[in-house]
Amino acid sequence: NSTVQKVKFSRVSNARLVSCATSDFGLFAPDSKDVSKTSISSRLTDCAWSPLGDKIALTCQSGQVSVRNSQSGAELAKFKAESEIWAVEWAPIEGSKKTHLIVYDWTPSVTIYDHSGSIISPSRQIDFDPCCTSPLAKMPYQCVGGSNGSLALLSRDGIKLSQLNSGSSDSTSFIWSCQVRQIAGKQ
Repeated sequence: NSTVQKVKFSRVSNARLVSCATSDFGLFAPDSKDVSKTSISSRLTDCAWSPLGDKIALTCQSGQVSVRNSQSGAELAKFKAESEIWAVEWAPIEGSKKTHLIVYDWTPSVTIYDHSGSIISPSRQIDFDPCCTSPLAKMPYQCVGGSNGSLALLSRDGIKLSQLNSGSSDSTSFIWSCQVRQIAGKQ
């Protein structure tokens, strides 16, 4: 009986989803009556499907990142970031089938890793604690929300491009969820 933290559908097949609770995660598929649940030792905070739908990244409050096979849930790689993590996203590399993992931690910074945990781009400091992210599918940007009511547009390298209006004038509020709206192929 643990609280659900995140639920995300695969971008490749909306029929598959991962559900992250505080101490375990489950993989759901319509062609299977069984739900494969796997326990995790640290509190899960976020998850992200890879662009091809073959991997899932799970992040923990302890700073741990676990990359898993999306079919079996088997761990493919595990590494640790500098501080607790509340937001993660995969970024496809243009002209390649490779992807990078963008990890937003509470130092607060953005670090880019490959799927095995090697650092691709050193940490970049940002001016708020990130809590959520949503990619712009056709552009190399991320919408990132977090502490102080911050909502920002960042490049996939973690460079802040613009502060967005979150609609909140309360500097003590947190933005825990954001989603870029896709309209007829436009951002």
